[in-house]
Formats: sequence, structure tokens, C-alpha cells
Amino acid sequence: MNTRKGPREGPIREGAAATSSASIYAQPDRALDLRALDESESFHTAALVYAAAGIFTFPLKDKNTPLVKWGSEATTDPATISRWARRWPDAWLGIAAKPSGLLVVDLDTKHPPINGIETWAQLTLAAGDPEAAPACYFDRTTLIRTTSGALHLWFADTEGIPGRNDMLPGVDVKGAEGTYGGFVVAPPSPAYELLGLKPPMKLPDWLALVLSHDDKPNARDPHTYTQGSIAGTSGLLSWLGGVQPGGQDEALCWAVRALRDKGLSPQEAGDLLWPVVSAWPCSAAPWTTDDIERHLRSAYGEVPS
Repeated sequence: MNTRKGPREGPIREGAAATSSASIYAQPDRALDLRALDESESFHTAALVYAAAGIFTFPLKDKNTPLVKWGSEATTDPATISRWARRWPDAWLGIAAKPSGLLVVDLDTKHPPINGIETWAQLTLAAGDPEAAPACYFDRTTLIRTTSGALHLWFADTEGIPGRNDMLPGVDVKGAEGTYGGFVVAPPSPAYELLGLKPPMKLPDWLALVLSHDDKPNARDPHTYTQGSIAGTSGLLSWLGGVQPGGQDEALCWAVRALRDKGLSPQEAGDLLWPVVSAWPCSAAPWTTDDIERHLRSAYGEVPS
């Protein structure tokens, strides 16, 4: 694996380049050559590998500072990439998600006790897709460890699916939001490590469903949210309503903790969850308020009075 720790000096190494600027979504047959990427040690060679797969790149000074107007100038054009590389041979590498047809799930671990990797694992288990847990992605999709220790999961075939910042505690999604979408830093930028030699996999249907729902609380909702005015509440509750018997208790446990971590009180969380839980299809006895109170007591140490 590429273990490059910092910017490299020296001559530009020329490499093969693609002539098409089509995105992964438009050209799904053009696979990302992960082995060539893993051997790339400069912005120039890596950007040409990405370009061959229709992935739009641009140079960065560091992880937060683009060197060009990335929204309108990110490209797959080999001549532009080579010109940038001559000017900034030690540039970090950024990828524009929207034109590349990529959606990147960012699992943050730098703000304890919030841990995006654990949140994602709970979400995938509750969604009935345990193989989507981060540990399983080494054999399923492009997986990158960032300079902060976070994980980036790459997905393709995402046209029309929005990204969502702060989707859940420790989970951000960079996708097609806005005019240009978000951007992510990618190898061989310093301390960004490619962990899984797999091209981006198709976005799972359950994740597309969650992301496609409106992330703003319903204007008719009578509740006044505290500091936890939760981004993604409507999408979370819509997803929760579709959980089938066999995974409902696990899903309820996860949902209560997600609402708690967003700052909602036990009363607010219980009031939001009961209409969903009471409408669940059941294979045995119907769900009751006692079931919600059990999870509220576990998560908060108290229940609504």
C-alpha cells in the first residue's frame, strides 16, 4: 500500500491518460484502476488514473485549501492535469463528487465520544445490511483512511441522490448537493491511505432511500426542538417506519440513541418515535409505549414523566 507521509519533490512522472470527461455514472464500464492508483506517489500520476475512470480532480494546498476554483474547474482533461502538476508538483489531490458520479460517506472519529464508524455499523445492522459495516467494505468498495483516522466509503451510480452533512452523529455524506456537490481529499495526498483495492460499488438501495427523504422537520410538527434540532429527523423516521419484524428492536435502540446524540430530550424522542412504532407490522404482540420507555431508560437513564 502507498505509505507516503508528505508531499514529494522532484520531476513529474508521465502516465497514461483518458480522453473522455464522462463521469462514472455515465460510463460505468470504465473501472477505476486501484492498483495503478496504489502505486501512484504524485498528484500528476494519480490524477491521470482517476481521469481514466471519469473522476474529476483538482489540486489542493492542504486538505482544506483548493488551488483552483474546484467547483467549475475540476477536470479529467490530461493537458489541464499536467499543467497543474507542473505548477504544483507536490499538490494534494481533491475530487469533485457530483461530476464524478460519486457519493462519499465520511465516518468521523475525531470528536469523542461520537464515533461515526460505530454509528454506521449500527445503521447498517438496523437496515438489515450487516455486510455494509465498515469492516466488510475491504472486499466491496473503495475504502480510504483519512489523515484524522476517519474512513471514507465511496459509492457509484448515485445520480439524483443528494449528500447530507451531519446525517447522523459522526456521519457526513458528500454527494450531489448544490451546484457542484461536495469535494473530498483522496490518495496520494499525505496521510490519506487506500485500504481496499475495489472500485466504487453501486449505492445500496436502503441508503439511497434514507438520503432521498427530506431532511427538515415537518413544519406542522408541534415540537420545539432544543439544541438538537435534528437534521435528518424526517428521513430517519421514514426509514424506521419501514423496518420489518426481526430487526425492529435493534432499530429502535439505535434510533433512540441517534435522537439522544442530537440533543433531543426523552420526551421529544418518545413523542417522535411512538407514532412510528405503533404503526409497525408485527409478527407477535403489538409494540407498546413500554418498549419505547425501555430504550429511553437505557439511553437516557430516565423516561418522560
